[in-house]
Amino acid sequence: MGDGISDTHVTVDDLQDIAHRTFGDSANFGPNLSFTSIGEGSGFMSRIAVVDPNWREPAPKFAPKNFIAKISSMAGIVANFSKMDVSTFEGIDHETGNEMLRALEGNLKKLHNNEVIIYDWFYKHRIDIPKLQVYYSKSFSQHNVNKGLLLMEYKPDATSLHVWDNFAPNDLLPILRAKAKLEAWADSFPEEEKAKLKMNPFIDFYPQILNEKNVSMNFGVVEKFVNDEIKELINKTKDLGSAIYDFTFADGINKRLGMKPTFTHGDLWSSNMLMKKRDDGGYDLEALIDFQTAHWGNPATDLARLFINTLSGKDRREHWESLTETFYEYLKEEFGDKELPYTLEQCKESYRQYMPTGGLLTIPMFGGLFAMVVCGDGPEEFKKHVETVLNEKLIAILEDVIEYQGKLTLTTNGTQRSE
Repeated sequence: MGDGISDTHVTVDDLQDIAHRTFGDSANFGPNLSFTSIGEGSGFMSRIAVVDPNWREPAPKFAPKNFIAKISSMAGIVANFSKMDVSTFEGIDHETGNEMLRALEGNLKKLHNNEVIIYDWFYKHRIDIPKLQVYYSKSFSQHNVNKGLLLMEYKPDATSLHVWDNFAPNDLLPILRAKAKLEAWADSFPEEEKAKLKMNPFIDFYPQILNEKNVSMNFGVVEKFVNDEIKELINKTKDLGSAIYDFTFADGINKRLGMKPTFTHGDLWSSNMLMKKRDDGGYDLEALIDFQTAHWGNPATDLARLFINTLSGKDRREHWESLTETFYEYLKEEFGDKELPYTLEQCKESYRQYMPTGGLLTIPMFGGLFAMVVCGDGPEEFKKHVETVLNEKLIAILEDVIEYQGKLTLTTNGTQRSE
């Protein structure tokens, strides 16, 4: 943590210098410069603020009225963890949480630099998807050890939704179209360009933050807030043992099924999509954001995370297959005459095989959501609504982790799905 903006190492003077280099010498902050924090409770590896520069006259000709400063920092998650009284959670101690924090901090710079690569590609190669314009980016390096950031377009009419804001299945169609465009777009890159994207979260990141001890901690936090039915499902999930956090299995799906790795967002959930609500109550996609864990991977990584987080458990179970079919139709349209990287059945089977891992990666957020919202200071009617939505979603996730993992059996050649 630092003594700059939102407890980061980036100062107002740093931003002023960047504004001059990005928008011109006349881009001078005014006396009413202000910062409004956004994204609290949604992300954990960045501090994000809307900057109102209150430009001095003469105002810079090509500068935006407001912009987003996304500063890579552990300040938010450290502050949230320090507020938690983990002594009330059976089997949990500060050291376990601190181990996870150290693992996150060790990956922070790599994740930020990964996102910078993607936004550089958006500028260099162009792609027609809803996204934010990036005005400035700065990677971590040996010469820049603690000030990685992005200055980005601010869309005041768009917002990221929460896990308790269930989508209608049709609201996911523009997101699926954008994912299909991303896969087709990146598939055409020369190999030397593809090689720049080195992140593999299933090897480099997840095993460090979701080992056996940390999984137990996450389950313990969730158990503090849920009923006996969910506690029983958690115990059944624990009984599955180390298989549920075997990330080498998820990483090997492409090879087992004969699928070509494709561009994968890596964290395609509610908070990483800026949406605009329509008059009919539905949502339009304004931008995909947060490409920190983007990698060459399997489509199920994005599809499972998207469906698990945005749909009710009931809708996910009823519509995942038809939505996957729609996505594949989009993929065929975007690839045109080029060879497709996988078949529709391979895509569906990868979803089935990935579901236990996808569910496990979602469960940790539930403890924080229960603590933040259900046990917070909001209106009782709202808290009850959130609790009902989260419980329904969590029950379906746990049941499906157990069911899909039960369909996997160990063989001499690795883990295969059994019918």
